[in-house]
Amino acid sequence: MPTLLVILNDIMAYLSGFFFGRTPLTSLSPKKTWEGFAGGLVFTVVGSFFLGHALAQWKWMTCPRTDFARTWLVRAVLCCAAPPPSPCAFVRT
Repeated sequence: MPTLLVILNDIMAYLSGFFFGRTPLTSLSPKKTWEGFAGGLVFTVVGSFFLGHALAQWKWMTCPRTDFARTWLVRAVLCCAAPPPSPCAFVRT
């Protein structure tokens, strides 16, 4: 997920700066703009919410792996008793 968010930030900052960029961010890199920075920030925050919610649906994304555990102590520490959150957890009825 962190790698996907870095890629999303880079792409969206580029596109936001390309289409809406007017104000230069720094003189070291004249192609970077404040609009690109803000667009990358907004899209990364929104994308992290949706990506995190989508990835939390699978148990292998929320619980640790226990099939490689060799001793009972390691299995006890790596136990995941709580089920992953329901996709409808945010919906009020």
